[in-house]
Parts: sequence; structure tokens; C-alpha cells
Amino acid sequence: KYFNNVINALNSGIRNLITSEKLPYQSHEIEISTSIKEIKKSDISSISIYRIKSILHESVNGNIVNVEFFEVAGTYKLGTTYYGGKLIILYAPSVRLLTNDDPDTLELDTLGLTPLVCGYLTYFVKAELYEKVEPSEAELSRKYANQYLAALDQEVTLPTQKKVRQVISLD
Repeated sequence: KYFNNVINALNSGIRNLITSEKLPYQSHEIEISTSIKEIKKSDISSISIYRIKSILHESVNGNIVNVEFFEVAGTYKLGTTYYGGKLIILYAPSVRLLTNDDPDTLELDTLGLTPLVCGYLTYFVKAELYEKVEPSEAELSRKYANQYLAALDQEVTLPTQKKVRQVISLD
């Protein structure tokens, strides 16, 4: 019974990681060859995005600024029009769920699951499988899983404004 339910328990753990955004953030760069004021989801469909954390603009001279954006009907509208340079999208990835057809030799790091994430999944699955037959063992495993989950917190440093220019005067 345990082996029959491993895939379901793994997928529950993966869903938990995705929705709590504990998988390592990834980035995607878009070179700007013409002016750009929006990004369509269909243009970035090659990457599995759960949620965009931030979008940055790196100008041709290397300045990086945070881009204001919002999502409307499958399109990310940017706060202004950008010319040249590149856009850097920092996002929480989505990982495909496992199936019974996956080979036993499937390397989980090919799905974007790091060893720390796999450590979490090991204890999470054990807690799920033992929950009804050995509650004390399940509780201990859940405690270890939560420790791994806490270790997966991510720090992201976004650019901050360093120079301010006076646009109007109140004289």
C-alpha cells in the first residue's frame, strides 16, 4: 500500500512547495530589440511560471531598475515602454507532477528539485504514508519536513533607488 501511494504523496509535497513558493526562484531574460510595453504569457510559455516575483530592466549601459507591472487577461502590462537592453523576469517556477509512467531512474534535479527540496519531500512523504498506521513516526517525520521547509526560505535582493532628481520646484 505504501508503494502504491508514494506518487500521490510526492505530488502533494510538490504542490505544497509550489504554492508556498519554496522552490528556488529562477530567471528568464528577454532581449529588447524593439520597443516593449507588455509581455504576453504566450511569449514566455516555454518556461513554467507559477508566479512572477519581479521584472527588472537592465539598460544597455548596465543600469538595473525595477519594472512596475500588473497582469491583465494573460498579458503582463509594464509601467512604461522600454527601448533596448533586456528584461529579467524573476519567477517562482512550477514543476510538473510525477506520474506512474515516469522511470524509476528519473533524476529529480532535472525537474528543478534541489537536494534540500528532496530532503523535505522524503520526510513529507513518510509523514503522509505513516499518518494512519504509525502516528508517532508520522509526527516526527512531519517535524523534520517542516525544518527542511523553513530552510527553504529565499532572500531576494531587488534594486533600490540610489539617485533622486528634482522634477518640479515648490518655490
